[in-house]
Amino acid sequence: MNTEPQMPLLRAETNDKRTWTKVFERDHYNLADLTGLRILDIGAHVGAFSCKAAHRGAESVVAVEPSPESFAILSTNTRALNSVSCRLAALDAEDNRFVGVTGTMEGDAARVATDVSHYNTHDFIVPSVSLPTLAQAFDGRPVDLLKLDCQGAEWAAFRTTPAAFWDRVHEVIGEIHTDLHFSDFLAFANAVLKPDQSMSTRTDWTSRAIALDAITRFFETRGFLLDIRLDPEDPYSADFHARRPGRACVSAL
Repeated sequence: MNTEPQMPLLRAETNDKRTWTKVFERDHYNLADLTGLRILDIGAHVGAFSCKAAHRGAESVVAVEPSPESFAILSTNTRALNSVSCRLAALDAEDNRFVGVTGTMEGDAARVATDVSHYNTHDFIVPSVSLPTLAQAFDGRPVDLLKLDCQGAEWAAFRTTPAAFWDRVHEVIGEIHTDLHFSDFLAFANAVLKPDQSMSTRTDWTSRAIALDAITRFFETRGFLLDIRLDPEDPYSADFHARRPGRACVSAL
C-alpha cells in the first residue's frame, strides 16, 4: 500500500521545501497514470519525485541518491511506500568505485566528482553504480521511465551506457547541465556531433545550444521523440523529455 506522507521530513533553511512543492505538490513533471510501471529515479534528493511516482501507481521505484544527508531524508519520506526502494550511490559508468560527493549548504542536489585522489576535498565518499546494474532490480523487464537529475553526471551516462540498456528504456525525463562535469559534456558532444562540429574549450554562450543538438541526435538515433524546455533563469541547463512513439508517462513537459 502506498500511503502519502502527511508531513514530509524537510530541512529548514534549505531548498528542500521548494523542491518538494515544485515536484510533488505542483507536479513539475506532469506525471500520468503510472500503474504497474517501473521507474528509475536518479538524483532522488529528498524523495519528491519517487513519492509522486508511487502515488501515481508505479509498481516499482528505485530511488538513487549520492548524498548521505539527503539519502537519510529520502529513506524517511519513502518508508511507508512499499513500491519505493532506496540506494545510496552515485551514478557512474562503472560499479563499485569510490566517488566523492560534495553537498551544499542549501540542501540542494549533491555534486559528484569521479576523482577521489584528494579525499579531503569531498564531504562524503560513496560507491558508484551504473544504469544497467540499477535496471537489474526489474528482473529483465524494461525501464518504463528513467528520471535523470544528477547534476552533470548525465553526460558520462549518455556516453558510456551500452545501447542495449537504452533499447529497454521507454521514456526519459531530466535535466542537462553544461556547467557541471564539463569534460564529460565535451566528450559526449564531440562523440555525438563529429564530424559536423566539435568543441575543445568551454564556450559558455554556445554550450547549451550544442548540448541540445547533441542530446537531440543521441535520442532520435535511438528511436525516441524529444521535447525540450529551456530554463529562463539558468543559461546552462534545460529540461528534456525523450519518449518512444505512443508512450507517455509524462503528459507534457
